[in-house]
Amino acid sequence: MTLENLAWIGAAYRNNSFRLWAVDGAGKVLKTATAPGRGVADLARAVSGMGAAAHVPVITSGLPGDSYRKTPCTPLPDTLLVVMSDGINRAVIPGLAQDAPAHLTRGPETLIAGFLALNPDFDGVICLPGEITTWAQISAAEVVSIVTFVTTEIARDQAANLGLTTATYHQDDFLQSVSDTLSQPERMTARLASIRAEGLQHNLPEANARARLWGALVGAELAATRPYWLGQQVALIGVGPETVFYKAALDGQGLAVTTTDADMMLLKGFAGAYMRLRN
Repeated sequence: MTLENLAWIGAAYRNNSFRLWAVDGAGKVLKTATAPGRGVADLARAVSGMGAAAHVPVITSGLPGDSYRKTPCTPLPDTLLVVMSDGINRAVIPGLAQDAPAHLTRGPETLIAGFLALNPDFDGVICLPGEITTWAQISAAEVVSIVTFVTTEIARDQAANLGLTTATYHQDDFLQSVSDTLSQPERMTARLASIRAEGLQHNLPEANARARLWGALVGAELAATRPYWLGQQVALIGVGPETVFYKAALDGQGLAVTTTDADMMLLKGFAGAYMRLRN
């Protein structure tokens, strides 16, 4: 495939790998790629493998070590820092930082920018499940506040401790676990211990154990974020398999949740960053 009309490359870092999109001036995706790596040198090799010329801007999101902007602020800055490094012309989308309580984003800000580009009048909360789940309060096209959770990391570690290998889950058990934990979030760790005990004593099926595990953890997260989502518009932008749990839990609270395509939001966010480069 020719890259003669290539205008920019978007590169998103997540879970020790890069996802890349080569895009022309009209916004058409010419080529995509994935590559392992953590740093700019790894990214440069991936960009070279796409056949891009050195002058083509590479817009990056989520790279370790990049800068942050303080909230409240728009998800994208008015101007992007451009650095030449390892042979690529890199335009940096900075993360977001909140002082008290301290929380950071590294990547979700680009998804938020894409969502707001498509929904400029949105006023509410955006939930972005992932390795670190981010909740962002949005008002007047700004990120007013953020809160982040390591729910997925805890769920993965607990699933390993319980010896769970199945990817299926029992939906009724999940919703009941969410409800129970929302009512008594202080008993969350006791519920996790109960899952282990029931498995040992009564051979609790893996699908039920996984449902109760995720239900307890997501239920505790919903309890903590209740001031964010209660009575608010809620949008869900998920990039991983854990998104299904958040969708089911939010639906279970009777919320009208707007679900989105994460890749589309990411590309729209990169496109917004590219327009800032051009201007």
